[in-house]
Amino acid sequence: MSEITQNTDYQQSLVDIRQRIQAAQIRAVIAVNSELLGLYWDIGRRLLRWQSKRGWGAAVVEQMAIDLHATYPEMKGFSRSSLFAMRQMVAFFSPQFEFVPQAVGQMPWGHVRTLLAKVKSVELAMLYAQACIEHGWSRTVLEWQIEQRFHERVGKSVANFTKTLPSPQSELVQQSLKDPYVFDFLTLSPQAIERDIENQLVAQITRFLLELGKGFAVVANEVKELAGQTSRATEEIGGNIANIQRDVQGAIDSITAISGIINKINDISGIIASAVEEQAATANEIGRSVAEAAAGSTEIARNIDSVSTVSRNTTEGANNCQQAAQDLSRMASELQSMVNKFKVEG
Repeated sequence: MSEITQNTDYQQSLVDIRQRIQAAQIRAVIAVNSELLGLYWDIGRRLLRWQSKRGWGAAVVEQMAIDLHATYPEMKGFSRSSLFAMRQMVAFFSPQFEFVPQAVGQMPWGHVRTLLAKVKSVELAMLYAQACIEHGWSRTVLEWQIEQRFHERVGKSVANFTKTLPSPQSELVQQSLKDPYVFDFLTLSPQAIERDIENQLVAQITRFLLELGKGFAVVANEVKELAGQTSRATEEIGGNIANIQRDVQGAIDSITAISGIINKINDISGIIASAVEEQAATANEIGRSVAEAAAGSTEIARNIDSVSTVSRNTTEGANNCQQAAQDLSRMASELQSMVNKFKVEG
């Protein structure tokens, strides 16, 4: 096995095969996307014709959205807003194009809707579509370039479009490979995106190499082995992703529980704070009452001192009165004695 993997011919063939796989992926996605936009063009053309000739207005769009949803409930590409965008695409480009313009046909539907929403002339729309394919812009970059008026920096001329594949590493390709409208249209599940396409392409290349004869049999077997290793690695990665998702979910659950505890702590803290405030108010009221009581006690003490002083004065007055009574009694006795003397002499 090491002899094969170190062989220069084998290594170069493996590089070429990988490049062909990437190119085939891109061509397949572009072909499906072009077919999808062709379908959208036809739907939009019919809607536009019905509205102009039969005067059905928005009602026909809404009715078609309901009917298509009833037939294809899992498909999101035929919503009311998407159907209006299909009609808008035909109304916008049809004065100059009979079918979907070639450059526009290589763009994901989300990119096309961005052009319809932000660009006002067909010439500028074609310029941005060609630049998007050439530079591999994502939808976000396309929106930013339009806002920054890219066309004023490069000029408004639109050269003939050269049909070339965008770089496999470009954001445009990455978004095209994961475009939900494409895979929704193909009724593929989200798990069937890159892996299933690559497995099918590898199987086709393997059959092709086997048909070429013995000289390519070894390479075909290696391609099979590579496909098996890729499949096993993909499954292992999928398992690791699932474990990570479970761990993340566990962390989310823990954070949710902690948040609940923190909320309870906050509630208790609020109750304690209210109790402390109420206790402080009560303490202040008690303080005021004590101060008032103290002031009252001081007044009472002053009153007691006053009563005590009056009592002392009264006692002293009583004593003085008693002394005066005693003196008066003595004087009365003396006076009686003197009167008695006058009586004897008479």
